Amino acid sequence: MSSSAPSIRDFLHQVTFLQDLDDQTLSILVSLLVSRTIKSGSVIFRELDDSDALYIVERGQVVVSKHVRGDVDIVLTRFKPGDFFGEMGLFDAAPRSATAHAESETALWQLSRHAFEQIFSDHPEMAARICYRLVTIFIQRLRATNEQAREAVRWGLEATGYSPEGTPVAFGRKST
Repeated sequence: MSSSAPSIRDFLHQVTFLQDLDDQTLSILVSLLVSRTIKSGSVIFRELDDSDALYIVERGQVVVSKHVRGDVDIVLTRFKPGDFFGEMGLFDAAPRSATAHAESETALWQLSRHAFEQIFSDHPEMAARICYRLVTIFIQRLRATNEQAREAVRWGLEATGYSPEGTPVAFGRKST
């Protein structure tokens, strides 16, 4: 690596959920991360796979999609350098809720649930700082998901011709 190339710590300082960590703490975290390079088009994980890690995008782009039916998937979001995804895998072992694949050759840093649990036991202050940031990001993402759901329902109602004014409501009731 040339002296002008940014270090992994410099890169990680730019990742939202790690911004509260100092260089010494980031050095501890770096020792727990695993570097992965994913070829363009390759799957990182599939919907319903075991969930066991969070991924930070260093280079490239990742597409996350949800299977709808048959051969139809819907793109939920794209992640670019500095973004992270798969965070639910740090907290529970429920199956993955979506599929992630590399849209271009992608460099990732993987934080496993095991490594995250090690942070909790060995470095509780670091864990608290990470968790605080993650919670604020979870809230932002949940609000965005709620807005997407509202728009999907609105679109569905419009597509079926639903009108709240004077039109019978399906199933005889209206939900708010």
